[in-house]
Amino acid sequence: MARCPDGLWARVFCKYNKNPVDVARWVAEVESNPQAAVEKARPAVEVEGGRPPDAVTLGFSPQILVSAVAARLNHGLDPAVVVITSPEVHRGTLQQAMLSNRTLRALREAGLVSAVLEARMAPAPGVPPVKVLEELRSAFRRANAMGLSGIVDVSGGTQLVPIAALQESIRTLSYTYPEGERVAIYTFRV
Repeated sequence: MARCPDGLWARVFCKYNKNPVDVARWVAEVESNPQAAVEKARPAVEVEGGRPPDAVTLGFSPQILVSAVAARLNHGLDPAVVVITSPEVHRGTLQQAMLSNRTLRALREAGLVSAVLEARMAPAPGVPPVKVLEELRSAFRRANAMGLSGIVDVSGGTQLVPIAALQESIRTLSYTYPEGERVAIYTFRV
């Protein structure tokens, strides 16, 4: 059974914690040594029902990205993942997106992110859901052109993400969730 590291990791990585002070301290640790952070995460991450995702939708929870990379290493796979994220996270333009942005930059510089694809994930004034779906579908098509095998973690996106994935014939999804002593990545076929 997986075991979460003690202290900050137990509070931020293995539990559903949105305390910005704790998460910022955790992200600073990830930034200081991304490879060491992923190694620290590995014993705490388990995949249920299949293998780890090839791509993640990254929203405002940077733990999802670290979990996916750790899980890929645990399964003997190339750790680098494709990240599909919003312009706000990719560019770090919203306060609540900054921690994911910093984690994304650190893991990308460490070679643990193979590509970043930008697509809006939520409607906004002048951007109806159909436009969001078009952008997400385009991102999935670009990911598939890069060799994505079709396992996408949807836990960091909005409800529109799995709809767009299904529209692009991606039938295996995963959902990452901290369970106290471990982080579980549930893989399922739809």
